Amino acid sequence: MSAQWTQEDALNFEAARECITAYMAVFSAEIYAENSLPKPDASKLADLNSQRDRLFDERKELRLTDYAEIERIRSEYGTAVKASRAAYRAKVAA
Repeated sequence: MSAQWTQEDALNFEAARECITAYMAVFSAEIYAENSLPKPDASKLADLNSQRDRLFDERKELRLTDYAEIERIRSEYGTAVKASRAAYRAKVAA
């Protein structure tokens, strides 16, 4: 028998996946910025790529019934994405 889930469960799952995708975009932007430098830091690029790859795997492995993980992702990554966007807006406004 399959697990029962609610519409709210599905919405939370999709929101968590979107948080991961948005966080991956943050790392992609940092990778782009580093690659745009005259002398990109290979170590930093390796770390950024590793973190983005980890997020890709995390999104791939996430399941609708991973309730605690979904909550953690929405809280932790949602906060990180908001902070990144705020830092970008401040940088652009300066």
